[in-house]
Amino acid sequence: KAIPPPVYNGTPSMSCFHQFMLSSIMFLDDAGVPRNRRVYRLHTFLKGKAYAYYAQEVSYNVTKWLMNRFFDGLFNACFPVDFKEKQREKLENFKQNNMEIHSYWSQLTELFLTTGVCKDREKG
Repeated sequence: KAIPPPVYNGTPSMSCFHQFMLSSIMFLDDAGVPRNRRVYRLHTFLKGKAYAYYAQEVSYNVTKWLMNRFFDGLFNACFPVDFKEKQREKLENFKQNNMEIHSYWSQLTELFLTTGVCKDREKG
């Protein structure tokens, strides 16, 4: 059974955005939604700034939108322009200090994902 994604209101939180994105993909796959209707099906799970982006940028030509382009645009509409730059600075100065290893690794992984650092060479 397809489990609907949580409603995303455009909060600039990586964990909220990531949860919405992954849950949406699973929902659409499980529901068997055709590719040209996937972005349309997600509009009912958008509120606030996220829905404003959909209404202003996507809705007029929704069947032409692919998921990657939609999520990229949604991110750019909801997060500050310098968000990735600030996350990269945070990554460069990130230290474990007194954090438990699991917590440190989780936060480090989120920073890698946010900044686009994905190659082992860049991580090390």
